[in-house]
Amino acid sequence: YELRRVVITNEHVIFAEVKQEEIIDFIPTEEILSVDDLDGVTTETSVVEESQSLAHIASLETVASTLSAFQIRTIRTGYNCGRKYCLQAKSDRQCDDLIKLLSSRAAAAATKRLIESKTVLERSQDAVRKFYDAPGFQIASATLIVATLFLSAVEAQLGKAVENDDGSLTEIGQQIDLGNTVITLLFAVELIVNLYAHWWRDFFTSWMNLWDLCVVSLSVASLGPLDTAMPITILRFFRVIRTLRVLKIFVRLPELKKIISALTYSIVPMLNAFLIVLVTMAMYAIVGVTYFREDSPDDFGKLDRAFVAMFRITAGETWVESIPR
Repeated sequence: YELRRVVITNEHVIFAEVKQEEIIDFIPTEEILSVDDLDGVTTETSVVEESQSLAHIASLETVASTLSAFQIRTIRTGYNCGRKYCLQAKSDRQCDDLIKLLSSRAAAAATKRLIESKTVLERSQDAVRKFYDAPGFQIASATLIVATLFLSAVEAQLGKAVENDDGSLTEIGQQIDLGNTVITLLFAVELIVNLYAHWWRDFFTSWMNLWDLCVVSLSVASLGPLDTAMPITILRFFRVIRTLRVLKIFVRLPELKKIISALTYSIVPMLNAFLIVLVTMAMYAIVGVTYFREDSPDDFGKLDRAFVAMFRITAGETWVESIPR
């Protein structure tokens, strides 16, 4: 081992001779590929001594080759052309501290380089994505979803009280419609933010985003001048579409999302169970047709009727009083 002074900054790992200020080598932190522990490795290397600056002369002691060592790997396209640096610390604790320090500095430098390499558009998208994924924004979106469900429930509870005989809205119906309009516009703003933040692959590969795009687009289409020009049946259809936005809450709330994921993964096992039930019902239906065709032709005269009868029996025997027991 050769004694070396090492200065670690945010941008470089600098090597110098002991009691000398001349730099003999350095590693840009953004070009560090990895920092690996090499405990017990003996090779031609340098002994690490942390210092605050090159002007500081550290007193080094001779260390044995059995002390902890670590290796710095650099990228092939950088200043050091993929060279590996093996260094030995004075203690295991110092070795661990230096590995953590160098790893964190390298990660920070790589992140900084990645950010600087992005265009202004990409940086703005990252900022908008961070804002969109923030808990506060997601809670506000979930609140809008609950408000949509509440207004739809109130409108359904009032029934004909929200409309006149000619199809026009009453005063309370106009207030509910105004609330739906405000919520629709807020959902449109949220959709635009989501579209900009996750453009374009992340957005269009999510089925929930596509569903949201369709629902919000149809809801916006029912606003403004188009509202008065549309038949009442189409307007009612758009009002029903608004309630479907409640499905977004399953994505906003992680616990509900887990339940939906579990139900999705259970589809195949449920189909297998359904197949077993279907085969069992088919067997009993064939037996029923064979033995009860003459006694109960309405229920077991043919195989399709027997299938229906078996299903009704499975659902509850009080459905079928005429089936012989």
